[in-house]
Amino acid sequence: MKSWTFTIPGPPVPKARPRRSPHGHWYTPTRTREYEELVAWCAIQAGFQPSAGEYELRVTIPTGSRGDRDNILKAVMDGLNRLDGFDDRQIVAFSLSEAEREDTLVEIRSRSDD
Repeated sequence: MKSWTFTIPGPPVPKARPRRSPHGHWYTPTRTREYEELVAWCAIQAGFQPSAGEYELRVTIPTGSRGDRDNILKAVMDGLNRLDGFDDRQIVAFSLSEAEREDTLVEIRSRSDD
């Protein structure tokens, strides 16, 4: 089983609802998009290289973080979706907890033996 651990600097950013422009097209708000890009960059820096198979995800956020917990988890998962070869449907178990810390801690564990 392989595992990767990385931190995402700063407070977590909950996934925001899509917005509709005055011209009628839908878009992801800038703050959400930038956080998802940061999650992907941090995962790459930690050496995470997605492959086929199932994964477990554990996210630990700073105590007192603002925003719905499920939207924070969704922003992390959507950030991982930005990586080539990864789909958040591969995550078969996940948890989110709080701890006295400044940054968000992400742990990914492969369920396969390779």
